[in-house]
Amino acid sequence: MAARVLADPSARWRQHFNESIERIYRTNRASIRDGLAEAFLAAEAAYVRHSPGFCGTISLEPLLSSQPGPPVYLAQRITPEARRACGTDLKRVRGQFEKLMAGVPENGSTRMILRCIDNVRRDLSA
Repeated sequence: MAARVLADPSARWRQHFNESIERIYRTNRASIRDGLAEAFLAAEAAYVRHSPGFCGTISLEPLLSSQPGPPVYLAQRITPEARRACGTDLKRVRGQFEKLMAGVPENGSTRMILRCIDNVRRDLSA
């Protein structure tokens, strides 16, 4: 999407977003594209809504070694109450993606999204 914005900065962001979804998920059905768009926006909102002082930069974890570190953005940046609320929101988002899965030609990517949501929810509850 960033490349599309740079190539055509005068177009609305939603146009770029929709075109990116159509290309990545190989769908030309507006209902599936729009459902995916809303699910992605809901997933982003689930984190941002519960993050205090969100400034536009998301630091997922410190890059200190060649191994993954702890999920700092979840464990240290939001309160336990916010983690529970975020987990509840992500459960709802997961349901949105699940409902769309059958209509997405590139559903290997959709399965990966579901797995990622499950992993984040597990990190939230740890």
